[in-house]
Amino acid sequence: AATATTTTTTATTTSSSSSSPPLVEVSLSKVVVATNRRPIVEGGSAKFASSLDLETQVTTMQDDADENGLYWGFAVLSTPPMVESNPFSAAKERGGSEDLGIQDVAFVGWVPAPKEKCLEALRGAASAEGDGECLAYVHGFNTNLQFAARTALFYAVKFQRKAAFCFAWPSNPPLPKTWAISAVLSVAERNYTAAEQMMQRSVAALVAVASDLATTGRRIQWKAHSMGCYLVLNAVDRVLQRLDVSPATTSSPTTTTSRGGGSSEEPTTTQKKKKVPIVFESTRRPKKKTVPPSHTIGVLTSMFCRVVLDAPDAPTWFFVDAITRAARHDVRFLHLFHSQDEAVEIARQRRGLEFPAPGNGRVAPDVPGLQVVDCSNAKASMGNHDYGRKDDKCLDDQRGFLDGKNPEDRNLAHSDKSPGLWILPSASSSLNLTPLVGSQQPPGPTSEQ
Repeated sequence: AATATTTTTTATTTSSSSSSPPLVEVSLSKVVVATNRRPIVEGGSAKFASSLDLETQVTTMQDDADENGLYWGFAVLSTPPMVESNPFSAAKERGGSEDLGIQDVAFVGWVPAPKEKCLEALRGAASAEGDGECLAYVHGFNTNLQFAARTALFYAVKFQRKAAFCFAWPSNPPLPKTWAISAVLSVAERNYTAAEQMMQRSVAALVAVASDLATTGRRIQWKAHSMGCYLVLNAVDRVLQRLDVSPATTSSPTTTTSRGGGSSEEPTTTQKKKKVPIVFESTRRPKKKTVPPSHTIGVLTSMFCRVVLDAPDAPTWFFVDAITRAARHDVRFLHLFHSQDEAVEIARQRRGLEFPAPGNGRVAPDVPGLQVVDCSNAKASMGNHDYGRKDDKCLDDQRGFLDGKNPEDRNLAHSDKSPGLWILPSASSSLNLTPLVGSQQPPGPTSEQ
């Protein structure tokens, strides 16, 4: 039920007029969705709350949230019919089509379902096709649930994944109406700030979702875009914090596991009072490589196997720190950036970060398990912020990464100016060897829209 292709339905009209439109065939698909946006009834149709702070008197259509406050269900979507006469024809066999666009995927409706039923659908969809992967998608700023579900199915088809999942969070909350805030901050700034707060409040929910997905026995592969990358990395960081302090099952009750994996005796009263400064990985030079404790190996990868970070909108220091630590637990990352991405450039200036930021340049050092691709040659719109969905070569490269291919085996060029950086060729050429690396100057000032 969670596959990229399920059933074909014929839609027709009841009019007997000769001018009635012809019969239309569509393929109906279901994507499993977990959301902390409460489904509500508005105007007789299903809507999803734009905030986590919902008025109690609002009529809800789904009250059976799980123990983590999440609502589960299926997003029903339609795509062009998968018949031999259609360019989308071989999608049943190969799982995708170069001709499918996001505009071809339509949201049909929402079917509430218990969490266990949704997880069972993911298990069945993958095992029925002999495919052990499950693609989990996390959207970015200012995205509604309907478009997020459509995008999840789009990527599932493009990446040839039979099991598709979407985590939807309130990224477009209502604007604060306080007159003082309105006088100081622009509409865009207030909207972005409110969304970032909702993102931070959604971290625990995403950690719970990742834990649930791990029970399916599938390799959970994540695709995140923009602020969704910040959310995924926050979830990864939250799990890492738990692993860093979790004792091994073989340890005695009087011992604890340190960050480096060793065990130490219970601290004395004097030791407890001693303040230890917090130092992030990205701001220090480790004397030796830190190896995760043996009892934590495999825990993080069962939840986050491979992660695509597309146009990441996240603070540089946190981005580097989270990836560096997660890579030690064998999590594999693909970092895509565009040097002229206007959306992340606005966010960079807002945070007061030096150029480049993760969304418009290479910021992480050579980290084992991290692949960095410069997508400045890619086809894009929306201020060069959607190349990960618009450019076919970029889509192919993401699929290659998720399939486990090395950069050398994909259609990429290696940068001579920045070792370890890979370059996506332009749409009109096989390979473009002129890199647009993070050492160049940032784009000019961009006014907020």
